[in-house]
Parts: sequence; structure tokens; C-alpha cells
Amino acid sequence: MKSLYAIAAVLFAFGLSFGQIDLVKQQAEINSAKADLEDSRKLRDQVVAERWQDKKAQNDERDALMDKQREAKEGVDALAAERARLFEEVRASREDLARIQEDAERMRNEFLTLSSQQDRADALTRFVDQGVPFDVPERLGKFNQLKKSIELHRDDPNRIAQELLRAAVVELRYTRQVDWQHGDLLFGGTTTMRGERVRLGGIGAIQFESSKQLTGLMLPSAGEHGRVFGWQESLALPIRQAVGKAFFEAKDSATVLFPVDVLLSTNLSTQMAQATELGLKERLVKWFHEGGLIMYPISIVGLLALLMVFERVFVIRWKGRHSRRRLRKVFELVHAGKVDEARAEGAKLKGSVGRIVQAVFRYPEGGRHAAEKGVEDVFAYELLSLERRIGTIGVFGTTAPLLGLLGTVMGMIELFGVITLYGSNDPKMLAGGISLALIATEAGLLVAIPTQLLHSWISSSVDSLVGEMETCALKLMNGLWLKG
Repeated sequence: MKSLYAIAAVLFAFGLSFGQIDLVKQQAEINSAKADLEDSRKLRDQVVAERWQDKKAQNDERDALMDKQREAKEGVDALAAERARLFEEVRASREDLARIQEDAERMRNEFLTLSSQQDRADALTRFVDQGVPFDVPERLGKFNQLKKSIELHRDDPNRIAQELLRAAVVELRYTRQVDWQHGDLLFGGTTTMRGERVRLGGIGAIQFESSKQLTGLMLPSAGEHGRVFGWQESLALPIRQAVGKAFFEAKDSATVLFPVDVLLSTNLSTQMAQATELGLKERLVKWFHEGGLIMYPISIVGLLALLMVFERVFVIRWKGRHSRRRLRKVFELVHAGKVDEARAEGAKLKGSVGRIVQAVFRYPEGGRHAAEKGVEDVFAYELLSLERRIGTIGVFGTTAPLLGLLGTVMGMIELFGVITLYGSNDPKMLAGGISLALIATEAGLLVAIPTQLLHSWISSSVDSLVGEMETCALKLMNGLWLKG
């Protein structure tokens, strides 16, 4: 038994020692495993760190690539915009080139046609027809030579262009040249006298003889085939005086003023050549006709207003006549109580004041009330007679300018109708039409202003006479009945 215990103890000790050996091994394995785990952790952390570094590097590389991609896209967009702009410039340049080529071809054709078109020279010939007829044969001769040169040099358009330009420059210089000549001049178609002649380009010419003060203007007139120039010697007095003054001042002055029609208008030339001076009657008749049909109603209104004014003036003067000395005597007799003598003196008074005085004395028995009634009746009748037609005169005074304005509107409508048909290239025609249209307004004002003034004067005269009538009636009635 003891041996068994001993064996068991030995076995237990052996087992225990063997177990401790296993525990040591296991502990060593555990420590080794821990060391491996720690190494694995370190390796893992190192791998993770490397992965984060790689990921960061990848992110940085990706961001760099995206920045480069963005820059590249912006560059591509800029290149695309520049490409579109260049395409647009190329298109515009092609259009400009095509237009320039078209213009160049047209000008080339025109240049080549210089040799076959005579109207180029005919256009310059119009300068001779449009201006005053001076040096006409010499100027036409030059144009004929130019036409011949065009025919001879058809194969040389450059020479033709130079000759056309040279002829145009010569003609333009001629139209701005002032030519002053001394020599024999023809006046009246038969008389030759020594004098001076001035040509002002192509718009006018003046000749003057100082001893007899003979004057002539080269002016256009309307003919069957258009405008015809000729010497006009029957000139209006202001024109003759202006010409004589200009030639007189030319001796010692660097600048002189000549009367000339720069527009070459036949209407203005006719006025400059109007020798007869119109009298007052002729000017009034001309002014009346230029105003148009509206002048007739304006004249009728003015005549009626004038007649009514004369009639009212006569009535006011007739009704306002009375002797102030006798009227004062009536007042004195009334205040002295001599009623019968005052009545006898009042019966001798005339006009509206006399009728008022007589009305006061007409009802002595009825007292003041009866006298006031009689005065009111006479006063109403006299006031109606005095104020008759005064309102009509005022209406005429306000109607006349309205008629004038109507005439002006009618004239302007007619003027604009003419402008619509023929245009407004002639400023004189436009200004003349407006001035004629304003004549009606002028006539209306000429009638209205004096009519209104006379209307005001007549109204004030009536008011003055009415006031005098009221004063006389009040004084008489106060003198007769205020005492009692």
C-alpha cells in the first residue's frame, strides 16, 4: 500500500514535473505568440501607415492630376473660343475681301467705261448752262476738245480720267472767280458807254456806268425752255443804290457788297428787277390779295365794327349834351326852395341828364317815391339806348383775330400741300409762303386792336354818363325832399 502511495507520489511528482515542463513550454509558446502578435501588430501598423501614406500620395497625385486636367480644360476652352473668334474674323475678312473685290471690279469696269461714255463730259457742260452766260464759246470749245480726246484715247482710261479731272478743276475755279473788267458796255440795247463790269463766278454779273449812274444786272427769267439769263436795267431803287454804293466803295475798300441772287431764282430776280415803286393804295391792294379769301370777312367785320363805333360815338355825344352852367343853376334854385323856377330851367336841359332832371320834377304831388319811379323808368330807357350794340362791337373785336388765325391755318395747309408736291428745296418759296399765310393774322390783329380799344373807350364813356345821371337825380331828390 505504501509502495502504491510511493509509486503514486512518484508518478504524481513526475506528472507534476512533467506538467510544469508543459506549462513552461506553453508559457514560452504564449510569450513567443505574444511576441509574434506584437510583431504582427507592429507590422500591421507599419502596413497601415504605409497604406495611408500611399493613399495620401495617391490623393495628392489625383488632386494634382485633377488640377492639371482643369487647367488643360480651361486651355482647351480658351483655344476653342480663340478658334471660334479666328473663324469669325476669317469669315468677316472673307466677306470684306469679297466686297472689296466686288467694288474693285465695279470701279475697274467704271474706269474701263470712261473711254466709251461721253456723258462724263456732258455732266461738266451743265456748269455752262446753269450759271450766267459768260465766256460760253471758249468754255464749250474746251469741252468739245475733251470729247474728242475721249474718242481718240479709248484705250487709255487713265489719260481720260486725268483730262476729266483737269477740266472739272478748271470749271470749278471759273465758278468761284471774281472777274473785274473795264471797257465798253451796252445799255438799253443800243447805247455803248465806258464803264465797269464784274462777274461773280457763275451766279451773277453787274455792270455800272458812273457818269449817268446806269446799272445792269445779269438775272434769270422764266422762258419756254427753262431759265433764260439777260441784262436787266430796269431795277428797283434799293438795288440801284446798292450797286452804285458797291462800285463807289470799291475804290478804297477791300470788301464790297453786291446785290446778287445766289439761288438763281426767277421769282427773286423778278422782284429785283421791279422798277416801279408801289404807292400806298397799290401796296394795300397787293397786301389784301396776298392775304387770301379770309381777308373779305375780316374786312366786313372791321367795317361793321367801325360803323357801329361811329354810331355809338354819335349817340353818346348826342345824349351827353347839356349845359353844365344851367344844371348848376337848377341845383342852386332847388336848394333855395324855388322849385318852379328850377323846373323851368330843367325843362331847357338836353340829353339824358336833361330827361332825368325833368323826370324828377314831373311828379311833385306824389312825393319822392313817385319821383324815384319816374327816374327809374327814364333811367332804364336811357341806359338801354346807351348800351345798345356795345356788346356786338366787343364780339367783332374778338372775332377778327380768330378769322385771321383761320386764314393763317388755311394758308399753312395750302403751303404744306405745295411742299408735298414740289419739295422744299427753295428756302425763299418756303419763307414767302409762311409770310403770306401770316398776312391774315396781321389783318385780324389790325382790326381787333383798335376795335377793342374803342370798345373800352365807349364802355367807359357810357359808365361816366350813367354815373352823372345818377348823381344828378340823387342831388335833386335830396334837395327837394330831404329838407321836409
